[in-house]
Amino acid sequence: MTRYEFYIGLALSDRVTKNEVIDEAEWKSTSLYLRKLYSVGDDMKYIAKTMDTSKRSSGEALAKDFQDLVKLADKPAIDRNYDLFSEKQKKSLVVIDEFLALLQDVPDEI
Repeated sequence: MTRYEFYIGLALSDRVTKNEVIDEAEWKSTSLYLRKLYSVGDDMKYIAKTMDTSKRSSGEALAKDFQDLVKLADKPAIDRNYDLFSEKQKKSLVVIDEFLALLQDVPDEI
């Protein structure tokens, strides 16, 4: 799930870097994808409920933060504001990576 979101941001970033126009259909597809991606937050909430009690509240907070960031990324996608969309998309990647780190049971020392 992280990689799909990463690739959307990368695809749009690549287009911006090349000074290519991102057409209305592509922005609309991005917005529709964000709406589907929002449900990943529900999956994260479910997984957080199964976490060890020491991690549960962090997991639930990260799931909520993820959904909030996805929601906040939708408006810039609708408005075709790449810079603001990119900012929210990058923050949501950090949140999902932090959530996935909570699932790691192997100590860093190994």
